[in-house]
Amino acid sequence: MPGGGERGVIGGVELALRCAERGWWVHPLLPGSKRPAGNCRRCRPPSTGARPACGFPDADGCACREAGRYCHGVRAATRERELIHRWWRGQDFGVGVATGPSGLVVLDLDDHDRPPPDQALLLPGVDLTQHPDTELDRVRTGMDVLDLLCRVRRAASLLEAPATLTVQTPSVINGA
Repeated sequence: MPGGGERGVIGGVELALRCAERGWWVHPLLPGSKRPAGNCRRCRPPSTGARPACGFPDADGCACREAGRYCHGVRAATRERELIHRWWRGQDFGVGVATGPSGLVVLDLDDHDRPPPDQALLLPGVDLTQHPDTELDRVRTGMDVLDLLCRVRRAASLLEAPATLTVQTPSVINGA
């Protein structure tokens, strides 16, 4: 958890402020979701999967960003304490971090209860036939794929790396 390894649950605004103090750019997420919050009718899609009238994510012609509103997720992300307080006031938002501007690298190590993808899709661009010792039949999770990448590249296993920030997010399976 950002802030030095504390245990327990902290509120969204507190977490957002801690992230911003680390230099990370934050934006509100809908409660229990990975989706950015929208705060005007133009920025909310008319139906699931549709594009909002404002053209999000492009946001051309939308006044939300210029007005300091959070409608456009990573494009509206901020480190400004005042905006963070205003955006999270009275809301149960989660905290999204815009990884690019924050200088972060994210590894998404999914562990869904379903068969792994076709072996050709495990490490796109890596010819696994050149690595007969990779034991592809044992690959089941994102952790397995990460371990496979380390073995193929003859790198130290990242599974034994020092502790780092880890988050658990809701999964979206089959577009749900």
